[in-house]
Amino acid sequence: MAKHENITEPDGMGFQVRVVRKGIERSKYFSHNQYGGKRKALQAALEWRDEIRDKYKEKAKRPVKSNTGLRGISRTTKYDKRRGITYVSYSVHFKDSKGNPNNKTFFVGDVNSISDKDEQKALRAAKRFRKQYEKGELYN
Repeated sequence: MAKHENITEPDGMGFQVRVVRKGIERSKYFSHNQYGGKRKALQAALEWRDEIRDKYKEKAKRPVKSNTGLRGISRTTKYDKRRGITYVSYSVHFKDSKGNPNNKTFFVGDVNSISDKDEQKALRAAKRFRKQYEKGELYN
C-alpha cells in the first residue's frame, strides 16, 4: 500500500486510513466485506482520506529548535585555534535541490570587537536567505 499515502492494509480483510493534523489523529477502517470487495473498499478509503485532508489542510509545524527563535536560523560562535579568536556567525539550515541538508553561514566577526549593528546586519542577511529558501526562490 506504499503507493496510497495514509492507507494501510493491516490484516488483509480491510484498509485502515490514518490522517494526523495538528496532533489529532483521524482514523477509519474500511472492511472488504462491508464495502462489497477489495476495490470498492479501497475506493471508499481513498475518498474518505481525501475528504479529511481537504477538511483539515494544515499540518502541525514542529517546534522551533533554535537559539534565535527563528526556524532554520541559529547564532553560533566558533573558536579559531590558529588566531586565538572567537567568531560569531549566523547559520541558516536548509535542504539543497536534491533534498540534502546544508547550511550557509553569515559571519559577524570577532566576539570582542563586534557591535549590535554588525550582528543585526548579519541576522537580516540570514533572514533574507531563509525567506528566499522557504519561498522556493533559491533553486528556480
